[in-house]
Amino acid sequence: MKIIAITGTPGVGKSTVASILKSLGHEVYDIEYLARGCGALYSEGMDKVVDVDKLNEKFPELLKNLCQSCDKVFVVGHLSHLLRNADCVIVLRCNPEGLRTRLAERGYPEDKIRANMEAEAIDYIAVEAYEIHGNKVYEIDTTKMPPAEVARAVVAIAEGKGDEFRGLRADWSEVILSWY
Repeated sequence: MKIIAITGTPGVGKSTVASILKSLGHEVYDIEYLARGCGALYSEGMDKVVDVDKLNEKFPELLKNLCQSCDKVFVVGHLSHLLRNADCVIVLRCNPEGLRTRLAERGYPEDKIRANMEAEAIDYIAVEAYEIHGNKVYEIDTTKMPPAEVARAVVAIAEGKGDEFRGLRADWSEVILSWY
């Protein structure tokens, strides 16, 4: 079974793409759901914490039980790139200023908006993904791309196509410079 991780900072379009993939008949699992199923999700006050080591240890068996006849499965969430046995990792990206708008529309507090914009601007999740998975990482800039087109690109990558999305692609340095 091929495991495709879809990750990115909050607001880049992970949930929207997951919904489209599900509507197309693909097997899609939320990383939080899988972490709970592995006994690797804990609450600390208002926060949820994932024991990544435990998740990686128990994840293969849980997935095998959930999806015995699947040829591929999409695992979605901002921690999915931490799954060591992912066959490929797709990092959804968004210009930090576009991200600001999306998160504000969701009612995020300003400090959370700023923290996520900064994480996106410095490629935090992308860098982590590259450190773990190397050349198995792809990036899609969702800033102006319609969600259905993003989902098509995700499927193409999962099918071994989509080399145009391979490698570090987003560069938000101009945006960062405008903040100072």
